[in-house]
Amino acid sequence: MWGTNVGPSMLIANAGLGFTTGIVAANFSWYAFVFLFLLAFVFAPYYLSLKVSTLPEFIGIRFDQKTRELLAWYTVVTIVLSWLGLTLYAGGILVTQIMNWPLWLSISALVFVAALFTITGGLKTVANTNMFQMALLIVVSSIWW
Repeated sequence: MWGTNVGPSMLIANAGLGFTTGIVAANFSWYAFVFLFLLAFVFAPYYLSLKVSTLPEFIGIRFDQKTRELLAWYTVVTIVLSWLGLTLYAGGILVTQIMNWPLWLSISALVFVAALFTITGGLKTVANTNMFQMALLIVVSSIWW
């Protein structure tokens, strides 16, 4: 659960937040552990017993299909605009600086590579990538300090 919650953008954001506000920024991470623990050991088994794989699917069972569709659209829009868009832009800037490509080509290459391994490998590949990324972030963060 922790590996899917943490990514490079979060690491950079927390480092910047810690620099500007001090140790107060660490409280977010400490509190996140409690909620990730509850998700892993209380809610996930319940969701698995209902045989649902997404929050909108659960909301559809709990309430109605209209609420499910509303939450699904809200989730798609917020993920595409805020998380995916900003992550691809930041990654595109990095690839542009390394490869000296135009920004649009760098972002297109990132989308292509991510789509390729997700489509060919499925959710298992995404989970394995998250585990590798988590280990890499821990090792790199430990070495850096």
